[in-house]
Amino acid sequence: MTKIHLSLCLALLACATPGLAQESRSGSSSEALQTAMTPAEFKALGLNKLSASELAALNGWLQRKVSQQTAAAVAVAKQSARKEVEQENRGFFIFGSEEPIISSIKGEFTGFSKGRQYVLA
Repeated sequence: MTKIHLSLCLALLACATPGLAQESRSGSSSEALQTAMTPAEFKALGLNKLSASELAALNGWLQRKVSQQTAAAVAVAKQSARKEVEQENRGFFIFGSEEPIISSIKGEFTGFSKGRQYVLA
């Protein structure tokens, strides 16, 4: 899998997880799995045989695992994004190179002002 595909997968996971976390907070924890799957899936996995406390414990464990995996994925994605910025945006941030960018403004310079854009040669 390429770095771009990995970054995209991690970003999608990070976006999906807050929804799962909010879902489990909005209802009781024993309902999180029931709302995340169809009744047929719930029954096929034998989850209907669990007591309310067992189901709540399973939901709690699952939520902790999702949170841990999401935190790890976000950390990897941030590191990857930082490396990309270091390589592609030299001069806009201080990342590894302190060489000055020497250029001139294209066209006539009429002074600095808020909202103006300055195009470098």
